[in-house]
Amino acid sequence: MSTRRRPTRSFTVDTTAPETTVGSHPKPKTKSRKATFTFGSSEAGSAFVCSYDGKPYVACGASFTTPKLTRGRHRFDVLATDSVGNRDQSAATFLWKIKKPRAPLIQVGSRPMDLQSGEKVLYQGHRRGERSSAST
Repeated sequence: MSTRRRPTRSFTVDTTAPETTVGSHPKPKTKSRKATFTFGSSEAGSAFVCSYDGKPYVACGASFTTPKLTRGRHRFDVLATDSVGNRDQSAATFLWKIKKPRAPLIQVGSRPMDLQSGEKVLYQGHRRGERSSAST
C-alpha cells in the first residue's frame, strides 16, 4: 500500500459585490450647467458604469462629466463591477439642482424729475463688455 500524498490546492470563490461611492460632486444647488463626478469602489481594480437622469448606463473611468444640462433637478448614478464580475446591486447616487441665475442688479444713479405723462426715459448701461438699454 502506497502512502503517497496527492497534491492539494485551495482557492477562494469571490461572490461579494463591491460597494460603490461617489467622491467629488457639484454642490446640491448650483448654477453650473455641467457636473463632474469622481467615484470609487471598496475593491481595487473595479470598473464603473455611469448614468444621469435615467439615461442608459455607459462605461466610465475614474470620473464622469455630464454634457450641458437644463435647469432643474438631476440625478447621477454609478455602479462598480469587481475584477471577477460581481456588480454592486445598488448604485451610488447623487441628486442636485441647477438653479436659475439671478438677474443682474441694476442701479440707477439719479432719476429725471418732472416727467410728463407719456414721456419716456432711456437708461443705458453695460455688463462685462455688453451694452444694453431699457426705457420706461
